[in-house]
Amino acid sequence: MSELFERLFREVHGFVDAEEFKAELKAAKEEFWKKTGKPLPGEPIEELRLVSFIEWFIFDRFLTEFKRTPLEEFMRRRADELSPEEIEILRGFSANVHAVFLVLKRDGRTVDLKDLYTGRKFRGVQRAPISLGKGDMAELRLIPAGGEFFSADALCFHPFSAKKRIERILKEAGKKGEPPDDVLERLMAMNTRSEHSPKTAKVNAYGP
Repeated sequence: MSELFERLFREVHGFVDAEEFKAELKAAKEEFWKKTGKPLPGEPIEELRLVSFIEWFIFDRFLTEFKRTPLEEFMRRRADELSPEEIEILRGFSANVHAVFLVLKRDGRTVDLKDLYTGRKFRGVQRAPISLGKGDMAELRLIPAGGEFFSADALCFHPFSAKKRIERILKEAGKKGEPPDDVLERLMAMNTRSEHSPKTAKVNAYGP
């Protein structure tokens, strides 16, 4: 399962590298920076943000011409070639869980996570970033496949010192009915401001 997951994951990423999407990728990147804040050149988060952008483009953003996400367009074009198992995994890509998670436990290559927006717990998540340890808080995208969950590549660390503030933001957003993805974009923008701030003021980027 993990090998098939990896192959399809890379194929979908390769799909958006095609020449036909270059202009749209460029426009989408500016759109993403407006939502989340643009990293400074050479900043430690620059590479992480680019990964977050690509996954947002693949999974969430509709292509202007096709009115579908790149993932949906990939599945449409490959429909006649895909095996039932491949289709099942790609449908799991569409059912990804995008949230801010608290790491409850690290057990070798897997982690137990808690979605701080819904309270849902995920046990034995595979493919989790090796840098994640118990008590860490991060935005991740989890993909179901074969009865398990796999973490995608994107990662946005949030300082643990801002945990209570983030929990409050999520709680208030839930009461207002704010879409989860909008909340995540706000939190990433706060994280970008935090990265731009002096060390002593980083947590203030998340509000009082």
